[in-house]
Amino acid sequence: MAQARILVVAPYPEMVPELKAVAEEFPDTDFSIETGDIESGLESALSVFHLNFDVVVSRGGTAQLLEDELSLPVIEIELTIPELLRMLREVPEGVDAVALVGFRNVLRNARELDPFFPFDIDIYGVDFEDEMPGALADIARNDYEVVLCDVRSYTIACDMGLPAHLLVSGKSGIRDAFERAVAVCEQQASLAAGNQLLRDILQASDVTFVAFGNDRRIVFSNLAAHDRAILPDLQARMTSAPPKRFMIQREGLLYTITTNPLSGGDGTVFAITSVITPNESRITGIQYKNADDIRTEMQADPLHAIQAELVLEALAQPAAAQPKPVLVTGAKGGAELFCAKLIYLLSEQASRPLAIVDCSLLTERSWDFLMNSHRSPLYGSNATLLFRKIDALDAHWRTQLAATINQTQLAKRYRVIFTDSASADGLSAQELPAFVEAAGCSTLMVPPVRTWSVLPFAAPRYLTFLAGSTGREAPVIAPQANDLLLEQGWEGDVTEFFWVVKWLFAANTSGIITTNDVADGLSNMRRYSEKATPSEGGTQLDLDRPLVEINRDIARAVLAQHDGNKSRAAKSLGISRTTLYGLLQ
Repeated sequence: MAQARILVVAPYPEMVPELKAVAEEFPDTDFSIETGDIESGLESALSVFHLNFDVVVSRGGTAQLLEDELSLPVIEIELTIPELLRMLREVPEGVDAVALVGFRNVLRNARELDPFFPFDIDIYGVDFEDEMPGALADIARNDYEVVLCDVRSYTIACDMGLPAHLLVSGKSGIRDAFERAVAVCEQQASLAAGNQLLRDILQASDVTFVAFGNDRRIVFSNLAAHDRAILPDLQARMTSAPPKRFMIQREGLLYTITTNPLSGGDGTVFAITSVITPNESRITGIQYKNADDIRTEMQADPLHAIQAELVLEALAQPAAAQPKPVLVTGAKGGAELFCAKLIYLLSEQASRPLAIVDCSLLTERSWDFLMNSHRSPLYGSNATLLFRKIDALDAHWRTQLAATINQTQLAKRYRVIFTDSASADGLSAQELPAFVEAAGCSTLMVPPVRTWSVLPFAAPRYLTFLAGSTGREAPVIAPQANDLLLEQGWEGDVTEFFWVVKWLFAANTSGIITTNDVADGLSNMRRYSEKATPSEGGTQLDLDRPLVEINRDIARAVLAQHDGNKSRAAKSLGISRTTLYGLLQ
């Protein structure tokens, strides 16, 4: 530890020899001794303040003024009980009462001595210098034979002709003050060393910290200059709530961040536990989102417009409450994904990120990243992992994934959710139970839209939603027209329902949707479906559309002929697997 530097301000010159004598008992401490009482003591301290002291030691009113004016710790020299006893024993016999006058911090121990002497000890303690003349005037009226004073009251009492005696600090009080001053220096040095060690550890670690005060100013940061683009995001997420984990992506970098409120609610500290530079070709089909992102997506979803939450929350809540992986299936047109998002938002993990793996978009490079990279979401923890369209994976990839889930105990580290599109090329009746057993998950069946309690009001609500997004006024659907919609089986589920209502909205010019309009919409929907559905003798294609859509449907048809095996489908088409993935997207 560096040598402690202590400034001592003696309120009267006679104290200096005692101070020097006691200072010799502390050879490892540098003492500088100045003299002066109250204002003159402050002037003396300021004259040498540039020497960078650690602690200041003084007595009485001088100590009080120094504590108010200086930024350093101030240690008071107290009059100890032995010192007071020594002075009171010198009071002549026959004295009935003794007055003690001075700053209250000097006289704090005097009250304990009253029972030990044959005379009364009357204490006149003051807090401010301007109270001193009034206290001495009271003493003069009471005609005390002995008046024991601190430095300032001693000067005034002598001018008033009172029998004043100076309260002198002895070595025991000085020694006690010096010991406390040295202890404060040691604590400060230890704290400074600890702070420096903490800074060194932070600089050497992979964790980056940014702390903001409640005024949104940075209190501490070891954030690199090239990462400062995230500072506005951090400020926007300041919170007094419990710790929350989220991810943000800025300028090609992916940050994993945990928030923690500072003690006392004085701000927020952000711990950035990982910063990676994704190679886009390696993470195709893998993305990270937070609860706020998911809520924003769901607000813009047509399913939210028709209040699908009223139906799906009752299904999602039990799944959100249990830790076992769950496969959401049975629905078509996105209801299974909407339900999976609800499970995430209703779970205890909603304060942490959601990693989404879209199995229909995975390439060989991104699959290799998913299964083998330490950056893969498979090898993290305390978050939610959503595998979307698990039916789009090759059978051998699904088997490999299920094995990895079991071998790495993924469900103990993550909340795991799967969705199956439940379409014609989804998991077959034989594949679904096999995958559920292999992945160790339960199954959540989303009922078809025709059974939803919100369906009678879905068309008007969706029309209002479409109107809000286009700036048009929503047409009114006649009751008979709405009944005709409700009579449909909706085998294509919400996809076909939304398609028809959107067609009705776009085609309407009168402001009222009639049964004839609905019949036309249903007829157009069936014609479109027939053109897109393969026949027994081959595949019928609607050629009156963009080439990219035609190529996509051809790729899907060939893939179906090879039972979903992408390698054989790509070989049959004479293209690579990567090109096939591009066509399917």
